[in-house]
Amino acid sequence: MTNYGKYNLYAMLGMPIIAALASIIVFGDDLLPGTIPFVFGTNLAPMLIGGLVSALLLRFATKPGGRGKFIAIWPTLVPAAVAALWYIGGAIIPNNTDAGREYFALPIYLVMGVVAMSIMALIGCLVVRSSDSSAPA
Repeated sequence: MTNYGKYNLYAMLGMPIIAALASIIVFGDDLLPGTIPFVFGTNLAPMLIGGLVSALLLRFATKPGGRGKFIAIWPTLVPAAVAALWYIGGAIIPNNTDAGREYFALPIYLVMGVVAMSIMALIGCLVVRSSDSSAPA
């Protein structure tokens, strides 16, 4: 597995773990038994979609030096970074009026972010690959 594949895997699994840990901090004593698996699972689903797209783009990216490969992991890396910052911020400064809203809304936003980043990464990989094939030998 390449370093980019490892980054893809770390983002896929790390973000749901951060979300589950943040839910433990936010809910504290009010934590229900199914909360942690729910939060982990709802955040893992979009990350698996992004990870699959990134894995396919990694196989497609051929630019030496890693430019195309770095673009290929955007569908996983960018939504995972934004969501992790969102969850960490919610754990540090919790919303007392509606503590669980981000755990229901953010996975939907993650799916939209993964789709948007997948389209942008595909276009980026196509541009990098076309510039690679048009270079003189």
